[in-house]
Amino acid sequence: MYQLALYMGLLLMLGLVVMYAIGPQRANALNFAYGTSYSDNFFFNKQLISVVLSVVAFAFCAWLPYRLLVEKFSTKIFVTGLALCVLLVFCGAVLNLSFASETNGAYRWFYIGGLGSFQPSELLKFGALVFVAGFK
Repeated sequence: MYQLALYMGLLLMLGLVVMYAIGPQRANALNFAYGTSYSDNFFFNKQLISVVLSVVAFAFCAWLPYRLLVEKFSTKIFVTGLALCVLLVFCGAVLNLSFASETNGAYRWFYIGGLGSFQPSELLKFGALVFVAGFK
């Protein structure tokens, strides 16, 4: 377990070093090409936030008793993911609501105001994994 965490930490640090090295060039190229105003550390800061959130999620999942997840919540997570995918298609294709926009003929994301976006298929994939793990 500790060896896995060590390798994971090394890869995360390597990714941060690479992002710190190439971030300013990427920001300058985008600023020049599209007239944006990204700072030199914009991409590094974004990557750092993602790393911190990922480490917190990893620690939470390592702490969480998986049998509780499989026995009590697997069906609920799977059904919720499936219902959200159906709701996304219904809201986009039938009702033409703005928070379910079409890209190349498919509805993939819920766009939630200033908060960002959510892809229900990711919840469905996790739910299917946990649901199938419950079979003996």
